Amino acid sequence: MGGMHVPIRHSLIASVAESLREAIESGEFRDHLPGVRHLGRELCVSVPTILEAIKVLEADGAVAVKHGCPTEIISPVVSRGAELEADGKKAVLLAFSPIKLDELHFRDMIDQLRKQGYIVVPHQFGSWKLSLPEMKRLVALHPAACWVLMGSPVAAQEFFADRKLTCLIACGSSGDGVHLPDFEMDFSALYRHVANQFFNLGHRRFHLILGEQSARKNPKCLEAFVAAVRQREPDRKVEDLILTYDNSTEELKALLEKLFGQVEKPTGLCVALVSRYILTQGWLQAKGFRIPEDVSLICRDGDDLMDCIIPVPAHYAYRTEVYGRRLARAIATLLETGRVKDHTLLMPEFVKGDSMGPVPVPAKKRAKSRNR
Repeated sequence: MGGMHVPIRHSLIASVAESLREAIESGEFRDHLPGVRHLGRELCVSVPTILEAIKVLEADGAVAVKHGCPTEIISPVVSRGAELEADGKKAVLLAFSPIKLDELHFRDMIDQLRKQGYIVVPHQFGSWKLSLPEMKRLVALHPAACWVLMGSPVAAQEFFADRKLTCLIACGSSGDGVHLPDFEMDFSALYRHVANQFFNLGHRRFHLILGEQSARKNPKCLEAFVAAVRQREPDRKVEDLILTYDNSTEELKALLEKLFGQVEKPTGLCVALVSRYILTQGWLQAKGFRIPEDVSLICRDGDDLMDCIIPVPAHYAYRTEVYGRRLARAIATLLETGRVKDHTLLMPEFVKGDSMGPVPVPAKKRAKSRNR
């Protein structure tokens, strides 16, 4: 036989793919497909046939295949009967990495929509980059009344805008020149609030620290932070007010080393992302800085880890049930009327925590006050 492959009947591959579809749709398989050998035994076919059938499911956007990992189910396949039954009440949710559809506010939103009788088809992209062939396959496979883009690149937004498909952008704003309604957190109001929190406690040497990618995505929000500082302190130099790094932990550590190696050290930091906040607080404490006696900290984001950190961080909490409910309402309105507000903004709730304190008194001043 040499290097020849045993021919595989394409009708058999299609039949196996359909059997796998039915198992996914029925809920028999939830997060991952069983191993290919196990599936081969169950369906009485060869491993190569199973692999080819999985390729068919991958092309349909139902599964994601990664070498050395179980085959991940990323979109439950909806039968043609269900599509016809939808009758204008079908929403497809597209999440681009690093957004995850199992996050609480998305689960709440999906539950709310399903309670209202809508058919919801989630689809998770493994990459933030747009795959045009995959997008075209998805649109052909799931004729939806509404598409919801989570954390979407501008190219994906343009894809839907150019085709005049009913679409809503969640977890982000529409790109320049893209006219699609969006639904996101009000980061401009959040950053203004951050600046005023520091000023109200007497801080003047404070910074906002975030990754370069986040900074590029929210330039107008960062302008609001600078404007809030200038309003309270017109002479303040703003060149180093916002500090960015390349998203790596080593780069963040190098940035902190430089900041706290100065004679005039910062007295306050607002750090984006919970993981980077934890790293920053740990680095400061390892260097002997007390929180909040020496440095006050705010985390721009929040999650369930906050109550496990000592001191409890001042942070902004995203009320998942409110977010999910309002996003579901916006999607329902879009499905029913074809129209929704161009921009919907939500302000997260500020949780004071224990990581914020008044500006520290210099050691010399403390000594003088004790000697009086």
